[in-house]
Amino acid sequence: MLASNRFQVNLLIIGKKIISGRAFYLFSSGLFALIVYIWVKDSINTAIKFFLLLFPHLFLFTSSDMMKDEIENGSLENIIFINGEFKNYLFQKNIVHYVLAMLISLVSFLILVVCGLITGNFSTGCLSQFLAGALIGAYYVSLSGWLSFYFKGGSNVMIVIIAQLASLIVLFLSATEKAGFIDQLEKGSFPTLAAKLKFLGVVLVFPSILSANRYLPYCFLAAVLACFFLALQWQKLRNLELKKQ
Repeated sequence: MLASNRFQVNLLIIGKKIISGRAFYLFSSGLFALIVYIWVKDSINTAIKFFLLLFPHLFLFTSSDMMKDEIENGSLENIIFINGEFKNYLFQKNIVHYVLAMLISLVSFLILVVCGLITGNFSTGCLSQFLAGALIGAYYVSLSGWLSFYFKGGSNVMIVIIAQLASLIVLFLSATEKAGFIDQLEKGSFPTLAAKLKFLGVVLVFPSILSANRYLPYCFLAAVLACFFLALQWQKLRNLELKKQ
């Protein structure tokens, strides 16, 4: 099979599996319902703000069960995955998961933009925040894909969500501090190496913070981290051998 045809087959298989997954529909419909509710109860401007904060999580939920489940259930022993083709197939999952989530996010964002323009409640600053969210989405997919080598059944996604909730609790409990790292977070300025490393730790756990206007100059961190976890994935795949079921 030609490489181009094999790639198309892989994309078709991956796309069907994503669309048939419950997490894909549950989070997509839940996000849409929440945005519409906020729009009705408040305004289109508030709805856009919430969308920009939450839509990167669509990439996360779409990328559940990427690796371990499929590696262990024996489906990769099919003849179409001979000669190590299963490694390319698994790695290409990152592309399909990202593109599908991006298409849904882009269509949703364009609808909100049009409605915002009609009502006169649209700010061009939202465009840069959406692009930041797209980078955050790439990080989510690569991180979730790497975690899915070790956890299955959607546990990779749950680990990220639990870590985010824990980090929010820690930040909330530290909010009473008048100086220090919390103050630096509020200003978006990290003058020392220690402060920069702490901020990187926050980004690792809660990357959506980068979509805030004061953190937009740090959006490159999402791209760097995405490349880092993609490299870890590829290294893992290079050494992966399927066990006979």
